Amino acid sequence: MNHQQIREAREALEEAVNTLGDIPIVQLIVLLRIAEGELKEEDLDGNTLADMLHISQSAASRHVSALGEWSWRRKPGLQLVGATPDLNDRRRLKFKVTPKGNRFLKRFISLIRGK
Repeated sequence: MNHQQIREAREALEEAVNTLGDIPIVQLIVLLRIAEGELKEEDLDGNTLADMLHISQSAASRHVSALGEWSWRRKPGLQLVGATPDLNDRRRLKFKVTPKGNRFLKRFISLIRGK
């Protein structure tokens, strides 16, 4: 890996984030992890997501909330992630990427691939 490769990767990521809207990189990573979990048919909840990302459960919850319908600050969320109660444990929420989230990810992936 060299300086040019790193610069190109950074520039592609910055362009993608700037083009897609003002989404913090950590929330983009959370969204990608949830999408990856879906593809692996894993049920991701706040604790599992926090463990995967090495962050606190409350931080994971705030990020998912901002990606969902309403942010933890009672502001409209990005509506990229939905949450449904676990049928075996109603206190546990399982996260899924919404259709809007899937469209967002397709655009993001095409931008970072340069297409």
